Amino acid sequence: MILKNQGKLDQALECLHKDLAIRETVFGADDSATGRSYLDIGVLLREQGKLNQALEYFQRNLAIQERVLGTDHPTTATSRSNISLLLKEQGKPDQALEHFHKALATREKVLDTDNVDTAQLYNNIGSLLHDQGNLDLALEHYRKALAIREKVFGTNHTCIASSYNNIGVVLHKQGKPDQALDYCRKALAIDEKVLGTNHIATAASYSNIGVLLHDQGKFDQALNYYRKALAIREEVLGADHTDAAISYNNMGSLLKDQGKLDQALEHYRKALAIREKVLGADNAGTVETRHAVHELLRALRKDQ
Repeated sequence: MILKNQGKLDQALECLHKDLAIRETVFGADDSATGRSYLDIGVLLREQGKLNQALEYFQRNLAIQERVLGTDHPTTATSRSNISLLLKEQGKPDQALEHFHKALATREKVLDTDNVDTAQLYNNIGSLLHDQGNLDLALEHYRKALAIREKVFGTNHTCIASSYNNIGVVLHKQGKPDQALDYCRKALAIDEKVLGTNHIATAASYSNIGVLLHDQGKFDQALNYYRKALAIREEVLGADHTDAAISYNNMGSLLKDQGKLDQALEHYRKALAIREKVLGADNAGTVETRHAVHELLRALRKDQ
């Protein structure tokens, strides 16, 4: 775990495999302690981007939990939720949604309906439905998550801010800009109060508000929020982080809309350089930004 926290993932993985070998020898392959090793290895492989291998270890962990604890145990639901998140990352939304619903059914059956883990499942299902374009149902699940979180945490907690942001984004896509902006400003107020003005969650709130203002044609205000988000992301996460690329991409889009094509091209190129380096040339975000760069170059040639 220390090596993992230091970012030495290969060395950490080596230690975890040694740990697994001992547990399999001492406890056997079907013991919950061995299942914990499977889970730890899966989490680390997921961080390395080795999603297929990670899924294999998560599935081994789930199989043990179902045999040892049963299908209606909260820990089993957590294992199933881990698989759901990974399937979502793999671009398998239908399979992910199936696992999420099974996990939710378990939690609703054996836990208090106001449990924070249940709220997280509502939130995760909402996110998947959002990605699938099912906005009404996504909003319903986001609101269920928010209702539980408000009962458990009160009104000034980062989980509440996260729910506000999620609801704001859906309302924006539903064409309700004023309501969306209201929720995102509520989220920002909590983030600034609880986390401060130099936290990545605060940066995400700045970015969300920037997008809303951008779409409303309030370019100067939007650019100010984009810049705040970028400054935090570069300082906290580093200049080559994909979140910084998102900020550069947003600023490029805004500058393009303002007719400042040279500046827009500069920002898009920065976003592209990060995405090619971190995500690879074939990533969807990389391809999208590369297309934006080519479109701007064509526009600039026409102007000349």
